[in-house]
Amino acid sequence: MVADHAVDEAKHHTYFSTLLRHLWPAMTQRERELAGPYIPQLIFAFLEPDYTSAALGLRAAGLGSQEVEQIMSDVYARDRIVEDVRRGAGPTLQYFIEAGALRHGATLEAFQESGLIA
Repeated sequence: MVADHAVDEAKHHTYFSTLLRHLWPAMTQRERELAGPYIPQLIFAFLEPDYTSAALGLRAAGLGSQEVEQIMSDVYARDRIVEDVRRGAGPTLQYFIEAGALRHGATLEAFQESGLIA
């Protein structure tokens, strides 16, 4: 099962990188202006923890509101989350670099503001 998953992931990476290499250059400047700044938000939407589910799980385990809040703030410190997302998005970030997306000012700025790149 793990091997099948690895094969599927490799296919997804190949598909996405190929699609992006063709899609970004084919976009108009206006399309890049509209879409580019939202890319980091999409990356976070896929890779950021589900805070609501985690908190609900802690509550279901019998913890009180203050305990849940303390655990959530300790475990999900923003700097740690950004680092984890950056690490998880490594191949995706590379695809955007290879496609030339980060040569686009507004897109680069959004990636920098999100913490995905320095």
